[in-house]
Amino acid sequence: MDYFSNLDFVKSAMKEGSSSFHKRKFDYWGMQFVWSGEFTLQIGDGKIFSCSTPCVFITYPDEFFSYGSPVRTRRNHYYCCFQGKRVEEYVKSGFLPIKRDNPLIPVCDYKFFLERFRLLIRLLRSPDQFHHAKCVLILEELLLMLQAENTRSCFREKNHWKELRLLQEAIATSPEKNWNFEAEARRRSLSYSQFRFLYKQMTGSPPWRFLLECRLRKAEELLLSTALRISEIAHLCGFEDEFHFSRTFHRSRGLSPTLFRSSSNE
Repeated sequence: MDYFSNLDFVKSAMKEGSSSFHKRKFDYWGMQFVWSGEFTLQIGDGKIFSCSTPCVFITYPDEFFSYGSPVRTRRNHYYCCFQGKRVEEYVKSGFLPIKRDNPLIPVCDYKFFLERFRLLIRLLRSPDQFHHAKCVLILEELLLMLQAENTRSCFREKNHWKELRLLQEAIATSPEKNWNFEAEARRRSLSYSQFRFLYKQMTGSPPWRFLLECRLRKAEELLLSTALRISEIAHLCGFEDEFHFSRTFHRSRGLSPTLFRSSSNE
C-alpha cells in the first residue's frame, strides 16, 4: 500500500543570488525558505513584512503574495510546492503554519534546515519513484522544525537577531573595549549558552573568537598605517600586554607583529 500517494509535489527550486520580485496567486501550497539576504513579503493588501535573517513563509491558494528583494539587493531562496489530501489534513490540524499577522517564521538552526531542504530538492529531481515517500517524510520533518521554531522563546517577543547584529557592529567598531558577553546575554534576557549559540549562528564564530579576530584586524591596520610601538598597539587593541599580543598575533597570522610590519613595507 502506498501511504504517500495523497501528496503531490508540484515544483521546487534553489534560487541563489536572486534579485527578482514576484506578485502572484497560487493554486497549490508552498514552503519558501529565504536563508540569506534582504527580503520583503506582503499578503494581499496587508502589512509589509521584512527580514534579513533566515526565515520561512508558507504560500497557499486564493491569495496574492508579493515578495522579493529590495532594490540593489539579492537573496538565496529555496522553495518546494505541493498539493493533495494530505496537505489539507496538515492545514486542518495546524501542522502547516498559516499566519497572516506574522507570516515570517525565523529559523534558528538554519544550517540543518538548509541541509534537509537541499536534500529534499535533490531527491525531487531524481527519476527514482521510491524517492517520493522519503520526500514526503523530509517535508514533514521540516514542518515539525517550523512548529518548534514557532515556540522558541528566543524569538517570542524580541528580535534577537537584530540586536546581535547591532552588537556585532559595535564590537567590530570598538574591539579594544572590555566586552563582557555574560552581561550582554543578561541584557537580552538570554542564558549565556543561548547567547553563544545565537551569536555563532549569526556570525559563524562564538563571540570571544569574533572579538579576537576584530582585535587582530585592528592591530594589522595600525601596524601598516602607523609607527606606533608594538606595546602601544597591543594596548589600543585591547590585549593584556605586548607579550600576549605578540604570541596571539603570531599564532593567528604566522608572523610576529614586527615581521608583519616589515614584510608589508618591502
